[in-house]
Amino acid sequence: MQNRSFFFRFLLPLFFLALIISLSTIQAGAEVPYRNYTYNFWGEPVRGPQAYLPNRVLTGEDLDVGDFDSPEEIFVHRDQIYVVDTGNSRIVVFDDDFNLEYIIDSFANQAGEEDGFDNPHGLFMNDDYLLVADTDNSRLVLLDEIEAGDFRGRAIEEPESDVDETFGENYNFMPTGVLMDEARRIYVIARGEYQGLMQFNWAGEFTGFMGAPEVTPDPVDYLWAQLATREQRERMEIFLPIEYNQFTLDERGFILAVSSSDDVEQRVRRLNPAGLETLRSDGFHPVAGDIDYPGDAVDHLYTYTGPSQLVDVVSRQGGRYSILDSNRNRIFTYDELGNLLYVFGGPGNQKGNFYDPVSMEIVGSEERFLILDQDREEITEFVPTGYTGLIHSALDHYNRGQYGEATALWQRVLQHNLNFEPAYIGIGRAHIRREEWEEALDYLRLGNDRATYSQAFTEYRRRLIEDNFSALLLSLALVILALFLISRYKDKIGAGRQPDGSRMQSLFLDSEDSLLIRVKKVLFSLKYALKVMAHPFGTFWELKHEKKGNLPASIILVVGLCAVFIFWRFNLGFVFNEENLAQLNIWNQILGILIPFFLWCVVNWALTTLMEGKGTFREIVVATSFAFSPLIVMLFPLTIISNYLTLQEAALYNFFLVLGTAWSLLLVFLGTLSIHDYTLTKAILTTIGIILGMGLVFFLILLFVDQIEMLVGFITSIYRELFLRV
Repeated sequence: MQNRSFFFRFLLPLFFLALIISLSTIQAGAEVPYRNYTYNFWGEPVRGPQAYLPNRVLTGEDLDVGDFDSPEEIFVHRDQIYVVDTGNSRIVVFDDDFNLEYIIDSFANQAGEEDGFDNPHGLFMNDDYLLVADTDNSRLVLLDEIEAGDFRGRAIEEPESDVDETFGENYNFMPTGVLMDEARRIYVIARGEYQGLMQFNWAGEFTGFMGAPEVTPDPVDYLWAQLATREQRERMEIFLPIEYNQFTLDERGFILAVSSSDDVEQRVRRLNPAGLETLRSDGFHPVAGDIDYPGDAVDHLYTYTGPSQLVDVVSRQGGRYSILDSNRNRIFTYDELGNLLYVFGGPGNQKGNFYDPVSMEIVGSEERFLILDQDREEITEFVPTGYTGLIHSALDHYNRGQYGEATALWQRVLQHNLNFEPAYIGIGRAHIRREEWEEALDYLRLGNDRATYSQAFTEYRRRLIEDNFSALLLSLALVILALFLISRYKDKIGAGRQPDGSRMQSLFLDSEDSLLIRVKKVLFSLKYALKVMAHPFGTFWELKHEKKGNLPASIILVVGLCAVFIFWRFNLGFVFNEENLAQLNIWNQILGILIPFFLWCVVNWALTTLMEGKGTFREIVVATSFAFSPLIVMLFPLTIISNYLTLQEAALYNFFLVLGTAWSLLLVFLGTLSIHDYTLTKAILTTIGIILGMGLVFFLILLFVDQIEMLVGFITSIYRELFLRV
């Protein structure tokens, strides 16, 4: 009775409380209509905890300023929020909590007359001036505030240049973005201007362009342009640099700019005052938003296809920055090295989704996000989660040299997201700063940072050799002594033994067909796998005419090739192995060897039968299998050695890998020449024909499989209609 009373009084209420909390947590998670993710080393999206959550959605009516009309930009300066209300030709100013301060819809121009805007698209504010891109008036307006909300200003009209070709007679200056650096240089993004950012001095004089990305025409198009007639060239597409969409100033006064370039390397750029590119992209993938978009998403509300279309960028503390994708309506945040940290937002009509996001800003010390949706004419405010705060704090502590604190914070990040590779990299680099090389290697391997791993391994290997130099020297001396003794006394060791060659040769004349004799024949045949590497012509002749090669030995060589290939795939040194071992299928790897091997043999036999080839199918199989001896011999030790090399020594690894592969392919060609008794020219033509035939057979196989799948699908659909729906 007492136990029952305890259950009803204490345990049952606790149970219901826990149930309510869990259900509320599930409901809260379900209310977020998007997901956070990053891309791992192999370009696969990996989910993570939410980085930002939608807090509130604000319209013009909510803010007591009337409806917004096609707003183009939101801008924050010293906790003041500026909204460019384009359709209403005004600028609305709020404090950091969206309390209205004033509206700028007119100003006093240089003549002292009242003036206004016509479809302004962009603005920039510093401590002294407000710059407005007054688009349809074809000018920039530089405003000087007298009192709160009382402005006077001057206009920067259409630019002029000493070079006639810079601006044609029909040029229409339509600025859409503007900013000013500390030297009071004014930079402008203009509609239809492909030569880069327009630059003006303080007096409003045009001084040139800066930051135009390089354009590299496609080689095929370039060749066609050289061969085409003048009329054809005039009709060809003009190669133009990409037009910038938006820009901002970072902490160092550099310009961060975004475009919708087809070249992912040019979608985000950081330009110094000289116009040189300084953006670091040391992450696994380019700074370009989504890199994985296998299919197109289509529903009755929203359709998006292809890569990200970047329309805005905002600079953040510690060198971080965020970019806005108007294609899938997502915000991507990167650290100063170009590592993707998190993603939030998405298309839709729920809270936290957008239809047409055009601008974004950061407000407050807590770094709240403001996203301006032009289609809905509303502003969505996002607040960071604790997960985001941990990431930012870890990066900040590392940049300040507080590596212990950064490591502890990264460990906490991993408690929330074990798949977050930048956390492993951050811990590994912190260990490097403290010269803890072995610990750094473990974390850098988990983070798939091969470049930093190689640097740490170089130092770790050097320290290891220094600490064990005496033992290594002694071991080397013992090995040299052993080799010397073996070479000196090898005659005495082999005394009394029957000459191996004559004994093995007699096996081919022995009529007894015992298992032991068969094994010995196979072993004797395998010796020629080594001999063919040095004397290919004579060895292939012996394999064909003296029957010193047999199918069991060929099968062993093919199995050995598969074995060393699998060993190479799974045990190659970390800095050289970029395969995802968790998803590597051993049977697919084996088929990747066996299918080309037997396809070569079958097509070789079929084609050479028509071209007076003298080799049988058995001889083709034997010669081809023996030809891969160099790769079999070299791949195993090369795999072992690769685990002790660094990226700086990659040339050594690549040399022996290419040598083994090229050597084997050369022997395949020489084997074809020898067993069919072809001339060199005929052997070359036959080899080309075999390769083309392999491609044709492979295509026919794929076509056959595709037809079978269609037939199975057709039969399945008929079965469902006849039996399941009746």
